[in-house]
Amino acid sequence: MSAPVPVSANPTNPALRFDKVSKSFGERAVLREVSFVVPPGTAYVLLGRSGSGKSVTLKLICGLLKPDSGSVHVGTENITGIESTELIPIRKGIGFVFQSSALFDSLSVGENDLDEAMTEILQFPRNGAL
Repeated sequence: MSAPVPVSANPTNPALRFDKVSKSFGERAVLREVSFVVPPGTAYVLLGRSGSGKSVTLKLICGLLKPDSGSVHVGTENITGIESTELIPIRKGIGFVFQSSALFDSLSVGENDLDEAMTEILQFPRNGAL
């Protein structure tokens, strides 16, 4: 598999684009001006040592974290500054699996669907009302 396309090669409608994205936690810089483009229809794997920014990158793609600087584009949407509620339709097109420690050991893979699991475990009604 080839490396992600540099931003300068910018395909017409990339599936994902990071443009000079930086993210720090306190004094620890995890990502420093990371830029890349992922063309539609391609798959990539993030590999690296513990603490190298893999999970942070995935959380930025899903909008679970916001970059300190730079921009994250999913499809044609710049998700950098949008609110959580606006991310819902975008997140429906993103697959994300948390590391094994974030799954419930007592549940099957199907039961680990977060909506299903939280509804059952916390006994919230399906419509989310309390």
